[in-house]
Amino acid sequence: MIDKELHYRRVLILFGILLFIFAGLFVRLLIIQLAHYPKYSKLAAVQRQGSLLKNTLKGSFFDRHGLLIRGSSEAWYLLIEKTVPTRGKMICDRLRPIMAENFEKSYDQNKSQSFWIFPIPLNNSQIVQIRALRFSECKIVAATARQDQYQGIAWHILGLNDKERGLSGLEHLYQKFLQGAGNNGSIFTLNDGEKGYFPGLGLRSQSNPNLSGVVLTIDAKIQQIVEQVMVSHGVTGAIVILDAQTGQILAMCSRPQVGSLDRDAMEKHPYLNRAISAYHPGSIFKLVALSAGLDSGLLSPDDYFEDRGFYRIGDKLWRCTTSKGGHGVISLKEALAYSCNPIFIQVALRLRPQLILDYADRFGLGQPANIGLRDESWGKLPSGIGFSDGDIANLVLGQQDVYTTPLQIASLIQTIANDGVRCVPQLVLGTVLKKGAAFKPLIPKPMERVIKSETAGMIRDMMTAVVTFGTGKLAQLPGGAAGKTGTAQVNDEADAPSHAWFGGYTPINHPKYVGVIFCEQGISGAETAAPLFKEVMEKVTRIED
Repeated sequence: MIDKELHYRRVLILFGILLFIFAGLFVRLLIIQLAHYPKYSKLAAVQRQGSLLKNTLKGSFFDRHGLLIRGSSEAWYLLIEKTVPTRGKMICDRLRPIMAENFEKSYDQNKSQSFWIFPIPLNNSQIVQIRALRFSECKIVAATARQDQYQGIAWHILGLNDKERGLSGLEHLYQKFLQGAGNNGSIFTLNDGEKGYFPGLGLRSQSNPNLSGVVLTIDAKIQQIVEQVMVSHGVTGAIVILDAQTGQILAMCSRPQVGSLDRDAMEKHPYLNRAISAYHPGSIFKLVALSAGLDSGLLSPDDYFEDRGFYRIGDKLWRCTTSKGGHGVISLKEALAYSCNPIFIQVALRLRPQLILDYADRFGLGQPANIGLRDESWGKLPSGIGFSDGDIANLVLGQQDVYTTPLQIASLIQTIANDGVRCVPQLVLGTVLKKGAAFKPLIPKPMERVIKSETAGMIRDMMTAVVTFGTGKLAQLPGGAAGKTGTAQVNDEADAPSHAWFGGYTPINHPKYVGVIFCEQGISGAETAAPLFKEVMEKVTRIED
């Protein structure tokens, strides 16, 4: 009896264990079918797919109006069907001069495939040439791809994003925000259980873009104007356009850039963003000395100085570059208009270097704006301690250990144009979240009064004279313009080409745009940079018409 009860008990225990196991399996199957169905369905579909092309789709960059600058868009690719050996070499030979360098290698590796796609997007010229060949084995197919970084605008701002060269620019800063798991655009075939192609089912495409993005202060139309002007004139240098009221960067361009150069032209440093690299500012720095003197009360617009054509300190002579015989006795306004070196040396000796350098610091010179680009230079301001009179002379002329970036000079001009209030330059407005429904603004840095309103008004009047009858005459605009030229020595060699600068704003009465032109090894600010300022601003202001 006892043995029978023990037997029944064992059967019940075994039955309970089996019931528990089957219940667990049933629950697991329910979870797979209901909760994990999308995941496993996708995995099953992937197993049946033969991948021909897979583009990773990161988030996008937009301009201030929501226009796409870099992001996901339709691209065109060359698809080649399996060719018979007798035609294969002929097709490859005809396509080789049309396609990129590594096309022949890719062709040899894939010629036995039923289908294969060359993974580099085609441009319009290539599409036309391929269609003209009329090869039945060659087809042009569309797929979603991230915009080519070498063809779009604002290249130095957005930077690099590729495996070989790494990350730079805003691509580096927003790398984690922009990348998305599983976001891709692909072209594939449907395969059987042995991964063979199903004839007659054709090709399939899939697009799963990343909807997150970064909104810039850049105006795409203004950026295009600036880049076109630099390319048309073959300028090596930079142009920066700011909103005069907010300090937001409307355009920032550096040339040359990688996409515009041959492979043997790397000595021109195409990766260098000259808009945020530091150079001697030349006579534009006179605006700092003028601001320091007028704002502190040590100078007055009614002050007059004598220019004899040169200024001597010991055995060193500084000449007036705009009048060999000297201007005689002239006002501060005329001295700035003619960019008279001897008079500004007298001004600097009256003020002493510490005061000038203090105002340079207030204007943001010698410090980065921290706009999000890791290669932004600080520039450099000397300490001024132990300066001789000769050092002070070179300081006010923007040469003595003074280095500024075009962006910093644009901020200097913006402060003067904005009635003495500095708005720290801003490049990013904010981010768009993945669902595309929420905009997260980037809080701008607080504005700061640098010089009194009265001081800014006096300097604007003097900068107007620069364009009206002074060294900046070639920058005159229908709506009026004000500015300052600058010509900076690159080295001590007399025949070495100088850097040419022009910084200004327009219109006169209600400044809207601030522009800085920097021409590396140009002729002079008056001859080279000022006319470019005029051309750029004429086109920019025409956008509104």
